[in-house]
Amino acid sequence: RQTSWPQDSWPQMVRKRHLSNFLERHGFVDEHSPRRLNGKVRFECMYPIHVAAQTADVPMLRILLDLGVDPQTGAAEGRTAWQIAEEANRDGSHRRVLQLLEHSQRVKSVTL
Repeated sequence: RQTSWPQDSWPQMVRKRHLSNFLERHGFVDEHSPRRLNGKVRFECMYPIHVAAQTADVPMLRILLDLGVDPQTGAAEGRTAWQIAEEANRDGSHRRVLQLLEHSQRVKSVTL
């Protein structure tokens, strides 16, 4: 069954603005770099994909995956976005995030 994501139909400009706002709000310089504080990588070593997974921000997670961000990138202690979402999941709160990450891994493994 194909899952439809509303942001798939968002115009490119809206997607870019949403990404830019997310990155700025969470202290990132771009979608591929860890958070920085005063120019230095912060101790926690979280990437945008980890924050999107942790906060259950499905639209942002989809945008990041569409931009080629690797969901297997390790955060602090080597945890992946899926592991972070699983830890944050309470009574299904991160179900859609986990589904999207699982789907992205299946697609990636099929194309390899």
